Amino acid sequence: MRVFQAHHYGLMSLKERKAWLHRGSHQIRRIFSIALRYCSHPVTCQDIASNNDVSRQAIEQFGELGRAILLGALRSRFSPPVSAESIKALKAAFKRQSRKEKVAKQEVQDDQQ
Repeated sequence: MRVFQAHHYGLMSLKERKAWLHRGSHQIRRIFSIALRYCSHPVTCQDIASNNDVSRQAIEQFGELGRAILLGALRSRFSPPVSAESIKALKAAFKRQSRKEKVAKQEVQDDQQ
């Protein structure tokens, strides 16, 4: 809007106005292209904790999330708050997973001996 005003008041030429509008429109198109690439998947923290089909599909589509993100330590300022119940369920799931990994690692070591 200010570009139009500046041109209207004679503070910039038509050529300058077109250049400013072109640069601005380019930035707006870039922002919308980012928004159009946004994908979502209806998965919850409870799904990830239970490792069900929905969570496996989301992990397959988007990749594995870090523990800090899942537990709420690393959050976007635009993210909704994480419920204490979800964090508790995820911590329990991570403990079970680490126990299984330890058992599997111990079995491998026992097999090698």
